[in-house]
Amino acid sequence: MSNSLDSREFKLILLPKIFKNLNKGIKKIQKIIVAKVDALDGTFELDHNINLEYRRTYYLDTVNYKLRSKNFFLRVRKDKESNKYTTTLKCRHPDRYISAE
Repeated sequence: MSNSLDSREFKLILLPKIFKNLNKGIKKIQKIIVAKVDALDGTFELDHNINLEYRRTYYLDTVNYKLRSKNFFLRVRKDKESNKYTTTLKCRHPDRYISAE
């Protein structure tokens, strides 16, 4: 196993009320991200052609949360337009190299 990653994913938890006006909300979040990335001497490219995707997302687990207890999350997404489902089993391990495998 190689101990190098070729990408890194960051997720933000956002409050829906920020997006009552969708465009203003997106610009506000982008401004915050740019400021934080700049403070770390990084770069962030704004995407001015944002394509909205409408979907429902569910997370499934056992009654006793056995998946979560092992840092796994089973996500089910339903696309609103096509009615198609996609499932993804995710690992959220504190060690990023284990999660990357």
